[in-house]
Amino acid sequence: YWGPMAGAPLIVQTNGLLRLLNENSIGVSKPIYLEGGMLSNEVDKANILYKLYMNDGAKVSGTGYRVGFKDYYNSWSFINVGGSLPSLIDADALMVGFQYPADSGKPIGVKFIVADVTGDDATDLLVTSPITERTGVTLFNEGYRDNLGVWKQGPGTLELASANNACTTGVFKVEAGTVKFASTAGGAFGAAVLLGDATLVADSGAHVSFADSSDQAWTSGVTLDVAKPLARRTIRFGTSANALTAAQLAQMTYDGKSEKLSLDADGYLCAPGDGTVILFR
Repeated sequence: YWGPMAGAPLIVQTNGLLRLLNENSIGVSKPIYLEGGMLSNEVDKANILYKLYMNDGAKVSGTGYRVGFKDYYNSWSFINVGGSLPSLIDADALMVGFQYPADSGKPIGVKFIVADVTGDDATDLLVTSPITERTGVTLFNEGYRDNLGVWKQGPGTLELASANNACTTGVFKVEAGTVKFASTAGGAFGAAVLLGDATLVADSGAHVSFADSSDQAWTSGVTLDVAKPLARRTIRFGTSANALTAAQLAQMTYDGKSEKLSLDADGYLCAPGDGTVILFR
């Protein structure tokens, strides 16, 4: 189950292709380096990614992958993007919250550590795969919630494009850089947690929701800048105007300006001056 040469790295060079033809083809502790190379899972069951390095235009494709696996509690797996060209993940799915031992009840998540490989605000890692979670994940107590889900790190831009994201049990942490939701993006994530200065971009057509985040502690003194324009009913928190606290909303800026954003009665994030509209006839 741990795979051959469990700790030894696999390195795929530029234009190379590593094909996974069996379940558990690679050890769960084995780091994979895609140095401009490609990884393709070609079996019905998801293979496991624990430490993945994607450099210089690397690509991950095929059927689904399981991420968020480690042999002790409170350690996140990661996908680390670097080099000088953007990388792509377009597998059928990325499933987070895989556990070890199988019944330990200690789920963990995946970090997207994305460098600014393009040198500007262009996308550095594009993920067209839906981000989902293991079926039947349960938490012993609320404290485990912070160790399941998605964690964005690094100064680069992570673009999520799937319409079918479904990863709601844990949290969506943003520590640095930019999270961009493409016009095709949709689905639901857990509660939002702001850990450092970051930017949120939502293209027109996106429809993404986060769980009620009002009980989450955001790092004091940091800012989430929401890029302009923000179309109506694009980003949602919970289902009410109370799904973010006043203090959390005060940590948001709009296109670099300290204009006040708000939530409408249904929890949708509204640009300044874009509140409830009353039509008189």
